[in-house]
Amino acid sequence: MDKKTENILLVDDESLIIEYCERLLKGMDLHILTASDGEKALDIIKKEEIDFVLTDLIMPGKIDGVKLSEEIRRLRPSTDVVIMTAYPTLETAIPVLKNGAYDYLIKPFDPDVLKSVVRRCLEKRRLSQELNNEKMMRQELAAAYSELQKVESLKESFLSLINHELRTPLVPSLLALESLESELKTAKTKKLYATLSKNIHKMKDLIETLLVFTEIHKSGFETDQTPVNIINLLEETKLKYRALWEEMNLKIDVTVMNEPIIVHGSADLIQKVFEHLMLNAIHFSKKGGDVTIRCYTEEHHAHISFSDHGIGIPKDKIPKIYDSFYQAADYLTRETGGLGLGLAIVRRIVEAHGGAIFVESEEGKGTSFNVNFQMKKRTKKISAGEQS
Repeated sequence: MDKKTENILLVDDESLIIEYCERLLKGMDLHILTASDGEKALDIIKKEEIDFVLTDLIMPGKIDGVKLSEEIRRLRPSTDVVIMTAYPTLETAIPVLKNGAYDYLIKPFDPDVLKSVVRRCLEKRRLSQELNNEKMMRQELAAAYSELQKVESLKESFLSLINHELRTPLVPSLLALESLESELKTAKTKKLYATLSKNIHKMKDLIETLLVFTEIHKSGFETDQTPVNIINLLEETKLKYRALWEEMNLKIDVTVMNEPIIVHGSADLIQKVFEHLMLNAIHFSKKGGDVTIRCYTEEHHAHISFSDHGIGIPKDKIPKIYDSFYQAADYLTRETGGLGLGLAIVRRIVEAHGGAIFVESEEGKGTSFNVNFQMKKRTKKISAGEQS
């Protein structure tokens, strides 16, 4: 941003004083205007944006220095005024200073004194402008934050309502599905039942994902601090999706370097992390391929990686994969479905447990998601306002 050139108005009925001041201020990067009396000065002030006025106190005509400073204060409150006089008295000094004059110079004045007064005034103006800008920015930020809070509140209310409205019809549907299974007699009805069951359970998974997303993004969200066996959760996750990875003829290899591996947190939430990472690895693997899950400990941290040899993620997509409702695979396929919340949930849960997540991927060669959790019990719970 270019530095603003200040406009300074010199007002005096003595041309020698005007010339003297002009010469002294010439090298200070100022735009200098001049007037020989108060009336002419006032005309300039009405037309121009003047930052600084250096005026004589006693001048011919109806407008002297006191009257001029009064008019400047009325017309241009932000303009600074410095009064010059050869006859200083309390009677003349007090009125102009009460009218807001910045300083009071006694003629004849030393060149350095004039320069110093002008510099101080300009510096004061610069600092005042910076403070005003900062104040405006703070007000804008406060207003924006207030609007954001309203949007977040509306979003939470909306998602909670959606969760409730979706879960309400789902529960009786699942119960009816269980009752229906024993009544099936023909191959056709069993096939229809399988399709119905698959899609209702898929809907159940989507609703649970949305519910978890809503819960972990609420203000005041906190994680548990109970011991969690990482190995058991990994085995449960592998078993849960067995039908899926067997259907794709995938090999799931779980390698554990140290046993047991215990972290402190919420078993349900950590399992959600493993489920989403396992599903990612399965969905984006090639049929007949393999998924490697490696787990080890190092310096009071548990490290878990989920690696596949599938389609990979382009470099330009990686920064966006943790965004809510974003799917990195949109440009390739929609076969995997989902809401695009999986990795957003994973990162939120991992960070809420004091851990971290990072990804390594090469397009066409595969992807590895790596997470770590603290093994020591944390003394402080992480709330939603502390992690994004």
